[in-house]
Amino acid sequence: RNPLHKKNEVDNKDDESKDWKLNKESFVEWFGMDEIIEPYSKAIGLDTSYTGSINGWAALAVVHGPEKVVTELNTNLATIQIVCGLLLSFTFPIMVSPPDSIANLEQYDPSVIAFGLFMSFCNIGLLLTIILGTIVELGLNSCGRSADVYRMILGIGIMPTCIYTLFTVSIASMGIGFGIAMYWFYGTTVSMIFSVTLCSFCIICNWISVKLVLPLGHVVHGWRKTAGTYDVRVPFEKFEKFSQMSRQYKQEMMLKK
Repeated sequence: RNPLHKKNEVDNKDDESKDWKLNKESFVEWFGMDEIIEPYSKAIGLDTSYTGSINGWAALAVVHGPEKVVTELNTNLATIQIVCGLLLSFTFPIMVSPPDSIANLEQYDPSVIAFGLFMSFCNIGLLLTIILGTIVELGLNSCGRSADVYRMILGIGIMPTCIYTLFTVSIASMGIGFGIAMYWFYGTTVSMIFSVTLCSFCIICNWISVKLVLPLGHVVHGWRKTAGTYDVRVPFEKFEKFSQMSRQYKQEMMLKK
């Protein structure tokens, strides 16, 4: 047999051994990926039998890696939580100690009841926004492996969107509550202008975000609504490679037992 050919085989085996050694050093990056590849293929739209909505955060995790998604989610949620805390610092005192324009009315006056309800909705919504955001952050930051981060991102689903929506609804409730209080102090015109302006501001900002900004480069719109501009299968190949490595490693461990 050709000695040179034999030497090449030995070199190839050494290279494979080195590759496997390097892969084992990045154990937390790929171990367990075989457990989540099937639900992920559905969540990002690769499984044609799946007819549900696309999970945008899961798609971003496949494209950019879980670390970037965790960082972005933590940053966005932390910003909203700070704003909620600042709003609660004055909306909660106003609810428990209403302004004179409300306090001087009868206890069961419709304006008093409406003010109390809308300010309650506002404060509860802001508090829930902080709590839910903290739960999501805690879950994302407590994962030990990349597979766990992927699973967490897949599990929270639309929870970040729900948090953003809850925050917007809370601001709208605050605007209506303030408008009721201003009605008895400034009159109908000023209160209506304030309430309509604030609520319209919330609706317009949401419309700008959903209809104008996100479609420009949103990861879901990129390959679902603009044919040929993006294919998630390309970054998903690395995902499949990690899954195969994890499956192979588990099989070897089972044989050793």
